[in-house]
Amino acid sequence: MVSYNNSFCACRRAPPPTTVTRDEERFAFPSHPSPLNPAPHRSDLSSTRSLAAAAAAAAYSHSIAADEKAPTRSSAMARGENQEAQSGNVPDASSASAPKPASSSSSAGAGKGLEGQSVVRRLQSELMALMMGGDPGVSAFPDPDGDSMLHWVGTIAGSAGTPYEGTSYRLALAFTAEYPYKPPQVRFDTPCFHPNVDVHGNICLDILQDKWSSAYDVRTVLLSIQSLLGEPNNDSPLNTQAAALWANQEEFRKMVQKLYKPAA
Repeated sequence: MVSYNNSFCACRRAPPPTTVTRDEERFAFPSHPSPLNPAPHRSDLSSTRSLAAAAAAAAYSHSIAADEKAPTRSSAMARGENQEAQSGNVPDASSASAPKPASSSSSAGAGKGLEGQSVVRRLQSELMALMMGGDPGVSAFPDPDGDSMLHWVGTIAGSAGTPYEGTSYRLALAFTAEYPYKPPQVRFDTPCFHPNVDVHGNICLDILQDKWSSAYDVRTVLLSIQSLLGEPNNDSPLNTQAAALWANQEEFRKMVQKLYKPAA
């Protein structure tokens, strides 16, 4: 048995059977003939059936022709999309369905923004801890002349009983987006005559290099530098003259005072 689809049919449908309905039979052969409505002759019956069959066949042919001429909705849409794609008004299906990847620059910018926010929160917490700690001789605050939380100004005072007693040194601290997983960059703004400080203010201190830990903070850095003033590492000097003079504390003190320039 062949099944048919009304929207698209590969096989043509068979014409309906040439049967006559009961209404037609009642019209053609009334149950009770009368003088005004006599019973038709058998030849009239054949003619009536032929006319009914012809009318049904004509109606069927008309419906088939209408189905062939009227395009389906899907085919019309497909033709319309193909024409628009060829004219350049609508992108092809592959480009329309595929999402556009985010640019690497925007992704990198977003990542840096999130990291920067995390660093700022960390530094704000460290600032509060440093202010509440009350460690003598050390302090640090965000640079008042800058517009970023990543640049600080620190101050350390020379400990009593060392050649730096009575001195105060200004430090510059710069934090990166990797803080606290990478150490801050710290240097002396105030000239300092010291075996582990060069003429540019750079500091040779292990926790600012390979010994850094994310557990350290600004307070740890300041206290370590303050301790370094009285206990230098002469085995790895940046200032060889200061390292050679360290053994003579009196002469060393005189040189410290000679080169010391208090911060304004």
